[in-house]
Amino acid sequence: MKPALLILPMLMLTACAEVLSERTSTVEVRGKTYPVKTQTLKAGERVYDVSRVNVRGRTERCLIDSPGDCQAAALEALRPRVEAR
Repeated sequence: MKPALLILPMLMLTACAEVLSERTSTVEVRGKTYPVKTQTLKAGERVYDVSRVNVRGRTERCLIDSPGDCQAAALEALRPRVEAR
């Protein structure tokens, strides 16, 4: 199954979710500090958190409660993008 088909239900759920709260924290990678925004969302009866780290204008999702995950996401955002031909 294509990855896009797996992501589509999550995007649809996020698009119709109500933002209950937002909080900002930081993560340090390679001596630099980057912001992490965590939103608490409600979709139907389900309440969940979504975190994103912003690195040089690129945003990567991460699990704020998983040690090292936001650092790993920041490192991924620092990697140069390879354009498909």
